[in-house]
Amino acid sequence: MAVWVLAALALVLLMALPLGWLGYMSVSSETGTTLSHYRAVFTDPHLQRALWNTVVLAFWVGLASLAIGAPIAWLTARTDLPGKRLIRGLILASFVTPPFLGAFAWVMLAGPNAGLLNKLYRAWTGAEDPLVNVFSMPGLIFVVSIYTFPYVFIMIANTLRSSSSPPTWRMPRRSWARAVSASP
Repeated sequence: MAVWVLAALALVLLMALPLGWLGYMSVSSETGTTLSHYRAVFTDPHLQRALWNTVVLAFWVGLASLAIGAPIAWLTARTDLPGKRLIRGLILASFVTPPFLGAFAWVMLAGPNAGLLNKLYRAWTGAEDPLVNVFSMPGLIFVVSIYTFPYVFIMIANTLRSSSSPPTWRMPRRSWARAVSASP
């Protein structure tokens, strides 16, 4: 027990010292305590733009992740959807892929100048503008949402699966087949 307490104290110390030093240095100057560093940061137009972009990205990624993850979580946890174990497994497999590898893959696939999708689009249509640009705000929202919706999915699906009530929606297997093969 004492080993765990010492390990926890060491971890807190290793985190608190750098964070405390950072906080102290952010409010200190040669003349004493000041908030001028914060004023300089928050009044710089370039940094304001970066902060606004961060807020916009976070809002839309959160919304998109919820819009993707919650329905899939409900379908896999509370219905008798065929293949729900496969869907759950594929979504959980995304936790194995490092995010930097996914970001690199999306740049190679949908980069505005050298992305494979854009090269094919230009070759087939003769267009000059890219079809997809992962460096634009919509492109960033798409790529980040693809990598964050599994967190929403796992939280909601585990909560729904731990519920003691029976599944809320059942559809006969023949109806699934008819729904999938039905023409619009």
